[in-house]
Amino acid sequence: MASAAVLVLSGCGSGDSADRSANSENGFPTTVQNCGHRVAIERRPERVVALGPSEVTSLYTAGAAGKLVGRDDAGMKSAPYTPEIRSAVSKVPQLGSGGELTRENLIAMQPDLVVGSVSESITPESLEAVGIPMLSLRGNCGSNHAPGASDGTADFEDVFSDLRLYGRLLGTERQASAAVANMRQRIEQATSTAPLRGRTAAAVIVFDSSLEAYGRRSMAHTQLTALGAKDVFGNSDSRVLEANMEEIAARNPDVIMILSYSDTAEAAKKKFLALPGASNLAAARNHSLFVQPYEYSSQGTLSVNGLEKMAGNMPRQR
Repeated sequence: MASAAVLVLSGCGSGDSADRSANSENGFPTTVQNCGHRVAIERRPERVVALGPSEVTSLYTAGAAGKLVGRDDAGMKSAPYTPEIRSAVSKVPQLGSGGELTRENLIAMQPDLVVGSVSESITPESLEAVGIPMLSLRGNCGSNHAPGASDGTADFEDVFSDLRLYGRLLGTERQASAAVANMRQRIEQATSTAPLRGRTAAAVIVFDSSLEAYGRRSMAHTQLTALGAKDVFGNSDSRVLEANMEEIAARNPDVIMILSYSDTAEAAKKKFLALPGASNLAAARNHSLFVQPYEYSSQGTLSVNGLEKMAGNMPRQR
């Protein structure tokens, strides 16, 4: 099956795991291996902060909805949350809504667990100094060759690994395990017909003055190959890379997936087609441009939703 290759667990000892003490109460204190760091967690987390839509949805799916006390997902209005998740997290205070989230604002929330990507001001080391453990989504460990993932490639097993870890830490193992089983079934169903078999494809994102493509370390690559496509940027050993229309034209993929941060699908497609030479691409001439929100190709549970959208809406062979 097309899904088989992406559902193989990347096997190396550098992933996320919790080392428990037999004499500890409820498995705590414990030490978690995460992105090359040993993260000490003294007690079961009860106040959790999520730094991004992917982190919000992953924690929610793992059963942590009642423990979220803060979120930094300024793009919530455009994030493709389900109505259920949107309703639940709308009650959680938004951090950094007036600007970039600072370490001080985060500490003021008094979390006992932070889940999010590393930034210049917020790192596992800086939070550890004040007794706050920080974890990153496993799929983000490989970004820009950071340590932690076995080969630096984001895949669905990373998503499942995160859910199981959060379930163990938060005491919601049953819900997390059920979510993993459900997502496995959804992935198999979405990929069973391999709708892009025999076609070449690329995933790109367009900014006002630049263009980027996604390489083999990205979830976009995993999604395209799971659907049977050959990713024309799949030999690039990176998550995202600067690109230009000449490079895309040289590869001339049959299908192009355009990821959008905040533009509507129509606006994102228009922005792409405005680039010199874009309208001459095979994908443009054959009406095989597909647009979806960036978060649908992120490292969390939204990537499964994105795969389903791609399987159902990706332009078919004419």
